[in-house]
Amino acid sequence: MVARVIFRVLGVTWVQKGRAMSIKSGVMTWWAATVASACFLAWPGPVAAAPCQSNADCGGGTDCSCANGVCSGIGCFRLCSGEADCATDELCDEQHHCVAAAQPCTSPAQCRSDYSCDSRTRVCVSTAGINARHEACTVPGFVTSTPCATGEWRAVDRVVRCVQTVAPQAEVCDGRDNNCNGQIDEGTSGAGCTAPGLLGDCAAGSLQCQAGRLVCVGRPAQGEVCDGRDNNCNGQVDDGLGGAACLAPGLGECAAGALQCQAGRMVCVGRERQAEVCDGKDNNCNGSVDEFPTCPEELVWNQSDSDNGGEMTRRPRLPTDLIDDHAVVGPTSCGTDAHGRPYTKTRVELQAASTNGATCTPDGSYGGFMSNDRTNCRIGVRYKTVRMGSNVWCSGKAWGRPTGPYRH
Repeated sequence: MVARVIFRVLGVTWVQKGRAMSIKSGVMTWWAATVASACFLAWPGPVAAAPCQSNADCGGGTDCSCANGVCSGIGCFRLCSGEADCATDELCDEQHHCVAAAQPCTSPAQCRSDYSCDSRTRVCVSTAGINARHEACTVPGFVTSTPCATGEWRAVDRVVRCVQTVAPQAEVCDGRDNNCNGQIDEGTSGAGCTAPGLLGDCAAGSLQCQAGRLVCVGRPAQGEVCDGRDNNCNGQVDDGLGGAACLAPGLGECAAGALQCQAGRMVCVGRERQAEVCDGKDNNCNGSVDEFPTCPEELVWNQSDSDNGGEMTRRPRLPTDLIDDHAVVGPTSCGTDAHGRPYTKTRVELQAASTNGATCTPDGSYGGFMSNDRTNCRIGVRYKTVRMGSNVWCSGKAWGRPTGPYRH
């Protein structure tokens, strides 16, 4: 083939397949024969040659080499400064070479502006071409059987990825991810229901989604508490509760209560009022323990005529004297019983030896006792004879009743 090429250039190197030449100035008509194909321009106008550092940086033709920092040779790579200088299926690489656009990539920046980086192959592909194919894919992160897993390979922000094509739906209990949030059957449980075959609180169940279907699941049995419910699910309400000791409103034994579950709450129930008995307790709940005269009388003082040095014996000073005397005898305190409770005095009894008509009688202002204090057993005694020179041999006794609570 014969080609006629007319150049009007100024100081530019042109490359023709088969030879290279340098044009300094002016107009030149040049005829040449070529064996393989028509010549082509390395640059459509004045442009610097592709830079290189070694022969490995140049290729695509015959005798390509790096000379003086630029590629030279026959049929070497076409030089470029951008995509506009290359074919639509080529890109201008970093070496200013027009190369196939389907290049390896790790980001869209390594591809033509109308190409995208395919995340599957890590190769640049046509954005329009990949979107036109509608190639099906399975969206990552979803169960393959759910609608949300349906997708297409599409270029998004110049990255080819699997894009979801099925819109989310309201979630239902069917074993599928209807709302496409990555969870299956979530939020479909919780509605109240009555669990079959269960008693008490256990029957108050809730619907739960299990294996794609709603099941009424009852509550687990709990320890019984006083709340008006059958917590342990045995068919009885508030059973087996109460009994613990507590302090109830009231006095005495009535305050010694026990906890009882009544109408769903614990109530301290005191003992019932009883008749008072001598036991150191306030049985009738009036605030007094074994109040007088609950307990039986007991002998609290007993003295004969010879006790305490003959304290209760009186003798005349002269054979012609008659005795008419007064004395105070007996203990200040009536004492305590075996449980440490004080005695409350009740009565006194004095007796003279029946000799010569002598007498001794109680002479205290309080039933023979000298004090209004109910625990003071001092006794007034009146000694008297009707026969001159006679003695008075007197003995005495006092009774009392214990009162109050046991002290030991």
